[in-house]
Amino acid sequence: MGQKGYQSPAKKVLSWIRKKSKKVKIFLGLITAISLLVTLKLVVHDHNLFFVIAEAIHLIGLLVLIYKLTTLKTCSGLSLKTQVLTAIFLAIRLYCSFIMEADIHTLLDFITLVATVWVIYMMKFKLKASYMAELDNMPLYYPIVPAAALAFFVHPTTSHILINRMLWAFCVYLESVSVLPQLRLMQNVQIIEPFSAHYVFALGVARFLGCAHWIIQVYDTAGAYIYLAGRGYFWIPTVFLAEMVQTFILADFCYYYCHERPVDRSPANAGYQSPVKKLLSWVQKQSKKVKIVLFIITVITLLVTLKLTVHDHNYFFVMAEAIHLIGLLILIYKLTTLNTCSGLSLKTQVLTVIFLAVRVYCSFIMERDIHTVLDLITLVATLWIIYMMKFKLKTSYMADLDNMSLNYVIVPAAVLAFFVHPTVKSYILINRMLWAFCVYLESISVLPQLRLMQNVQILEPFSAHYVFALGIARFLGCAHWIIQVYDNIGSPIFLDERSFLWIPMVFLAEMVQTFILADFCYYYVKSVMSGQLIIRLPVPV
Repeated sequence: MGQKGYQSPAKKVLSWIRKKSKKVKIFLGLITAISLLVTLKLVVHDHNLFFVIAEAIHLIGLLVLIYKLTTLKTCSGLSLKTQVLTAIFLAIRLYCSFIMEADIHTLLDFITLVATVWVIYMMKFKLKASYMAELDNMPLYYPIVPAAALAFFVHPTTSHILINRMLWAFCVYLESVSVLPQLRLMQNVQIIEPFSAHYVFALGVARFLGCAHWIIQVYDTAGAYIYLAGRGYFWIPTVFLAEMVQTFILADFCYYYCHERPVDRSPANAGYQSPVKKLLSWVQKQSKKVKIVLFIITVITLLVTLKLTVHDHNYFFVMAEAIHLIGLLILIYKLTTLNTCSGLSLKTQVLTVIFLAVRVYCSFIMERDIHTVLDLITLVATLWIIYMMKFKLKTSYMADLDNMSLNYVIVPAAVLAFFVHPTVKSYILINRMLWAFCVYLESISVLPQLRLMQNVQILEPFSAHYVFALGIARFLGCAHWIIQVYDNIGSPIFLDERSFLWIPMVFLAEMVQTFILADFCYYYVKSVMSGQLIIRLPVPV
């Protein structure tokens, strides 16, 4: 009832930002950028991965364009000149890459070059009638000549021949300004269709990652990296400047991309369905076995990505706890703005308080670190939610549908903790049992919420966001254990000092949590991508 015309927290934040002065927006942008940089520095151990990810995102942007060209049969809103510039710097970079390194970057550049050439071919010959030539009016020599002149004077001083070093510098400089014709065209058009917007946004993200690499390298070396001997006194500072230029060129567009939904009013694109929606629609039509296979492939892909990018696997737990807290903040937002707790299980919140209270106690006894702080904040937030549901908003609480007995959850967890717990000799038995109890209880604490959602069938967005956040958090926790097992070829499963069954049971508990929430997360993503405000769960057979 209270959901009509609601505005999501993200939209409210963006609306609030829009009303601020330019100085405040710049300040907020700097804070956001610094926060992202700190996160990347802490999470990604090999900073060269930034370039790999950036190139992969650029390729994804091109695939979005290819999808547009092949399905909508139009290249409106797309700059041919930006694609030509992209092909030029990619061809040069591919040549230099073969000469200088020949690695994963070479492969990605080759694939991206092929995709770009195909886009140019389609725009030049197959779809030239829809190409906005009169609006794509930036001369190519505007970006090419300055890049070539700068490359002539400022280039690396490595052992490679001079022409190759100049070519490498040229492709770096040209890349930094290659998007200008596209931005000029978009400025002329004013109304941007979604696929071109997605493509340029992908370029913005890619450029930010490239810039992040240089900023973190400079920070790690206390500025010495800027003037590395053997690379030319001005070369690295100029590369750094080029990355900054690319990032700032695209930053303003990315802000408006996030703030405004891209619009396409051309007849060719009326009623189009995004690739993600089509993919989800295709998945929905598949058999249960195919869905399971696709799910396993997706999970493995995510695990491999996490393993390659996150150097300290304990960050998984920190991120999981932080995401759980974000989910609770979403609920707090709902309770304070909509003044309703419909669709929310009080029993899940009670179970959450129980395992968090036990975990905070054990954490104080055993470790006292960032986990303790996050758990304490999460505990306070959960207690506040319970207070609101129990006293302030009790009329909207669906007590008749929140009908799972707490004993069904607490008793099995307590019994299992009594028999299977860590055998770390430095802690007394009761503390070890309590720690095991909170681990087991957490793994099934969401069951009352899922039961209520199953009873309701139609789920309002805030509760759905909260449960989805729990699903992401649980996946990260599960990922930690899977990667630990893989890294040690299964040996941690049976560490003698932790008892024969303790770690396997923890691993199983994380798996249980993940699979309990996996099905809901599928329907959540499907509904969100379909633009549905209300999430409809399938009727149980």
